[in-house]
Amino acid sequence: SRLAHLYLEARFTFPGLFSAATRPTNCQCTVEKEEFDFVSGAETFRQQTFVQATLKQETDALGNKFTGLMRLDEEQFLWIAGPVFNHHGELVGAVLVGRRLDTLIRGMREATLAQITLYDLDGRHLASTFLDENEISTELATEVLSRQEDETFMRRVTLADIPYRQILSAWNVRGERDYGVLGVAFAENFLVRLSQQTWIQVLIWAAIVLFMVLEVGLFIAQRFSRPIVNLQQAAIKVSQGNFAVAVEPVGHDEVAALTTEFNKMVGRLKNARTDIVTAYDRTLLGWAKALELRDGETEGHSQRVTALTVRLAEMMGVDKKQIVHIRRGALLHDIGKMAIPDSILLKPGKLTEEEWQIMRQHPTYAVEMLKNIPFLQPALDIPKYHHEKWDGSGYPSGLKGEEIPLPARIFSIVDYWDALLSNRPYRASMSVEKVTALIHQEKGQHFDPAVVEMFFQMLKTLKSEGPDQDEPNA
Repeated sequence: SRLAHLYLEARFTFPGLFSAATRPTNCQCTVEKEEFDFVSGAETFRQQTFVQATLKQETDALGNKFTGLMRLDEEQFLWIAGPVFNHHGELVGAVLVGRRLDTLIRGMREATLAQITLYDLDGRHLASTFLDENEISTELATEVLSRQEDETFMRRVTLADIPYRQILSAWNVRGERDYGVLGVAFAENFLVRLSQQTWIQVLIWAAIVLFMVLEVGLFIAQRFSRPIVNLQQAAIKVSQGNFAVAVEPVGHDEVAALTTEFNKMVGRLKNARTDIVTAYDRTLLGWAKALELRDGETEGHSQRVTALTVRLAEMMGVDKKQIVHIRRGALLHDIGKMAIPDSILLKPGKLTEEEWQIMRQHPTYAVEMLKNIPFLQPALDIPKYHHEKWDGSGYPSGLKGEEIPLPARIFSIVDYWDALLSNRPYRASMSVEKVTALIHQEKGQHFDPAVVEMFFQMLKTLKSEGPDQDEPNA
């Protein structure tokens, strides 16, 4: 009765197969060995409008499957019902497949980094990734649904003392009717102020993700056989991140058509995931640019140190998957400075000891800002530890030697190099020779000796490659 990993629950109704004296009230089936035990379903299911439509063999422009919302065991499910026929082609009952709304929105949360809420037609809370329930007025829900073809609604909402911007739109299944209002919320503290066009793009991606999740979860067929088991196994692989899955259609029935559509869906999902990741990375570039504009750093500092850090990590044999996170961490290495007061961050002269105490908190602030974003958790090593030193005299944790994560050890020397070669409001840039000498002096104290040797080897390689390659700041 449950398909593994997809968390699908099935209940069957078969009118006329059992006598009144022997008919039980519940039913279960198993797909373990393609053997099934069928008993009658509960009257609660039979009485539902969408089940009745299936049992009456009604059809519409989208076929003979129908959907509906219904509670089961105190949990809200989205159900799809389809007819079941015997080998003579006669209707013998209906099969229902449901997915918990809580499971649905958790998947959307992981895919979009947004807080997702589903409301009913009156604006009442159905399911949400927020810990606190939040509702919208019946008037607002009605307006969103009535004007869904013309405009998108956005409102500000504060939950757990965190301000959010929430985008509201209608949600429906297989085009039948609106089931309520979908809310997609982003925390204002973690976003650069976005243009209206960017907000529209975010809404579009959220709608695409909702569509994909519904398509993955709502599979139904006239019969249960090996193709369904193959689809189940393929869905498990997709959920684990394998988008190279392809299921071979068997025969020419409805299950074969479903298999073909599944393969198309995986391809679209792969493309959508790639596009979303690209949009995320462009947002990170915007954050880095915003920080440069605020604290007066040399233009392009974040991009330069990111390029050199990635190149150095590649030369040191770092795994390609980790290099993706190193690149993001380098872009956001000083994002914690967004929490430093202007009076300290923009001070042209030397900082007092008390001011330095505040400035040294920016790695901690970076972790607080990014730790709840699953997409960026693997990239936290550089923002958190790039001011640690090889001899243990750095901050904020005082780590020593190889206790410091390798990405932070790689980045610290690149950041030091570019910073000293750049003009700053409180000092002029230094020559390449002087910076080279300073780095050699700090080998074994500030910097990992092995990383220092590889860094200067990288600079020689870049110089030999010519001016068309990525070159260090000079």
